[in-house]
Amino acid sequence: MFGDEFFAGVDDSEQAAVLSAVEDRLRPTLFDGDTWVADYRRLRLVAGR
Repeated sequence: MFGDEFFAGVDDSEQAAVLSAVEDRLRPTLFDGDTWVADYRRLRLVAGR
């Protein structure tokens, strides 16, 4: 979705292979059987001097 610039100059078949490998690696933790789950953490902090 946001990675087009990472694939600049990469042909379609190689891009498909990379995306497939990433999906395979993330499926056990980020796919619940029906949908993909966004994995992120929001950190909120206050810095002082």
